[in-house]
Amino acid sequence: FRDLLLGAALCNNAEKQMVQDAQIGQDISKMKSELSVVGDAADTALYNLCVDRCFVDIDKVRKVNPRLKALPFNSTNKFMITANQLETLDSSLSDKNRIILLTLKGAPDIVIQRCSTYKMNDDNIATLDNNMKKTLFDRQEELGKNGYRVIAMCQQRFTRQEYDDMMENYKNKKRSSSSQEGEDLNGFPSNDYCFIGLFSLLDPPRPEVPGAVIKARRAQIRVAMVTGDHPTTARAIAKQVNILTPEIADMNGIDTFKLEKDANGKSILNLYRNDKLIEQHEPGTVKRTDSLSKNAKDMVRRASIAPG
Repeated sequence: FRDLLLGAALCNNAEKQMVQDAQIGQDISKMKSELSVVGDAADTALYNLCVDRCFVDIDKVRKVNPRLKALPFNSTNKFMITANQLETLDSSLSDKNRIILLTLKGAPDIVIQRCSTYKMNDDNIATLDNNMKKTLFDRQEELGKNGYRVIAMCQQRFTRQEYDDMMENYKNKKRSSSSQEGEDLNGFPSNDYCFIGLFSLLDPPRPEVPGAVIKARRAQIRVAMVTGDHPTTARAIAKQVNILTPEIADMNGIDTFKLEKDANGKSILNLYRNDKLIEQHEPGTVKRTDSLSKNAKDMVRRASIAPG
């Protein structure tokens, strides 16, 4: 748990800032400023966990374990990586032997596949085999069915000399090559991380949403939910707000888009209906509408009778 808390404090961009809260119709000159935690939902939740529940002095932790570099979260990678030089009480330790902690956090299905080991409760390190991976994925599914957003965290440790050599090697490769082969993680390693745990975050929908969705559907308005959450979590939330009902699931099926790799390692966008692959699309390409499809024929028919 200690490693998880340290990771939650360091691999995190949320911070306290003075924020002005303006109400509708309020005189701008009378706006009040207050100290608030600013950041995305996941970072803010982990910040509050550290500070409010575990009484961590997060500013001090960040000061004594300074950040050296970061790879920000993005919708393609679905993870964030930070490098921090860890505090040491050993004054005889040379700078090149200081410990650099790399922390990676993000979607469990992405993060766990980058791990080769995991840390047990007694701090011993064990091999992360397929059986343990299945256990972790089953746990993610269980939490997701209850509407929880799940975040995985892992780490690697290097000496300062090893870290500097790794970053220098990355810079040299960038200078000598016009195009980057494989994924570019800003010099950070892509695999061989040590899994340290999962966080489950509950971000319930606002109370007025279920009623609003019902009203929209009664008005014959089709409602869709676009989210970056894991499909299991998304389905749970959709059920809570009346977007996904048993009738819709049984009659129409549940459509899920997943960005995956094909047999050649190329990114491909797969469309699943009730977990059955029904269509594939290569990112960056444009498909022509099938003129023989039912929808296309209907569009042509409507266009032909519109003038009359």
